[in-house]
Amino acid sequence: QRTQIQAISDGVVQQRHVSAGDYVESADEIATLVASDSLDVFLEVPEELASSIQPGLPVTLNTRALPQWQGRATITGIVPTTDTASRRQRVRVRLDNPPAGLLSGMAVMGNLQLKSDREAYPKGNRPSFVISRDAITRRQDRWLVYTVADDQVREIEVEMIADMGDRVAIYDEQLRSGQAIVLRGGDGLSDGAMVKVVR
Repeated sequence: QRTQIQAISDGVVQQRHVSAGDYVESADEIATLVASDSLDVFLEVPEELASSIQPGLPVTLNTRALPQWQGRATITGIVPTTDTASRRQRVRVRLDNPPAGLLSGMAVMGNLQLKSDREAYPKGNRPSFVISRDAITRRQDRWLVYTVADDQVREIEVEMIADMGDRVAIYDEQLRSGQAIVLRGGDGLSDGAMVKVVR
């Protein structure tokens, strides 16, 4: 019997599984439809940070496929299991109104600003910052980060919250979101050293 198929929502056909003239039965898959008004992005976070992840946490998204694009979204769900091989937990992020060039299956990176739990920090939730491992310096038994203002560095001793390989989560009450820091070469710096900022 000839019939017309209508989607229940707007979207883009990513893949067709049948061709014109094919016979199909009820519940057969005929196409893969990707919603055009929103996308679900799945991110993997180290298990050490699992207790700090919760729905509603804001996420900044980037992808190498669209180097000029930056998206803002929130965590909408947490997969209640951890991958035993990678020791990472998956979270779902809902991105509304994605750009036209962001396609299903592309690799996406997410940046989170975490909050530590109240039991660990009785004075209240403290924001943790995730930075490149190259930006943190180990000196004796201290972890140091160098902030930059007016071409001069300031040495700040930080607490390492979590080690994620090429990235680390750190905390200190002097750190602020958007603050400029030295990304590489902290081993050769000292507090008050003059530097040249390269953009």
